[in-house]
Amino acid sequence: MLPNMKKLLPPLIGILLIGAAFYFLLKGNQKEGMQAAVPDITISAAELFADFYEDESAANQKYLNKTIEVKGEITDIKKGRNGMPKLMLAAKHPTFGVLCTFDAQSEHPRQEFHPGEEVVLKCICMDYYNNVELTNCVEK
Repeated sequence: MLPNMKKLLPPLIGILLIGAAFYFLLKGNQKEGMQAAVPDITISAAELFADFYEDESAANQKYLNKTIEVKGEITDIKKGRNGMPKLMLAAKHPTFGVLCTFDAQSEHPRQEFHPGEEVVLKCICMDYYNNVELTNCVEK
């Protein structure tokens, strides 16, 4: 039985080394995360909100699960459960807007923002329930 183990050992070590190489290769690419993502759509926060508000079904088809580059004015700032900023961007609505939650997996040059400041973010469009919800956001 021991001679058979000697024959199996080199292929097993090879498989483990290949698996480890893929793991570290993929892990390294995840660090870039949304920073490296190419946006599918570039739009203002006000226009994005208006599209959902006017025709949610059509907006779902156009935006959901896509990488969005969104530009808008910050109206409110909170911290998410992951400690990352959650920014509300202005829309032409008195109560609701575009809620942007930052990506915990990416590196961010800053985490301090101010109401009235204009930002450009790359995010994934995830949902619409009163607010358009964007996740995995990074500042461009």
